[in-house]
Amino acid sequence: MKTNFDVVQISALGYLDAENQGVAYIESYDYVARFLDFFLQEENFSKLVRLKSPTRLFGLIRNRSEAPCEVVVSREEATRSKGDLQRAWMEEFGVLFVLKQPLSTVLKFCLTPDYRVTGRAKLGSGEAADPFAYFPDPPAFELCLARLDVRRGECFAVFAHDAVPMYLMEPVG
Repeated sequence: MKTNFDVVQISALGYLDAENQGVAYIESYDYVARFLDFFLQEENFSKLVRLKSPTRLFGLIRNRSEAPCEVVVSREEATRSKGDLQRAWMEEFGVLFVLKQPLSTVLKFCLTPDYRVTGRAKLGSGEAADPFAYFPDPPAFELCLARLDVRRGECFAVFAHDAVPMYLMEPVG
């Protein structure tokens, strides 16, 4: 990877684990809705990125000049598509949420009694908390990431299937 990102992995306790530890269990749908409300606030929203879904054939016939993702920079447009976004997180690594906040600020918001930090890594390192290999098309994701221009002091979030785990990433170096 040409771009250097720190990764924080956040996972939820299972229902029984939460109950055994005496903490409230938050359904993943409610957790994502809460995150979207936070993301769509003017002081947090930077851009929304939809990764194009690959298919076996798609990779063979894709035009090399075609962008691997669609970037939405209008908060109003992103807000209008909130219902679609609440469904899109089910698509596993399909949407990147770029925030105008450092990872530490977003992490404070994201941590709840049942959503906890479960790992840290460098993006592309191959470590256990590194999500790079899980993206449906890692080379296309890398191309998209290079075009995003995520700046120092910003971070982005991406959800795995059913919002568990969630990954927060910020540029370093």
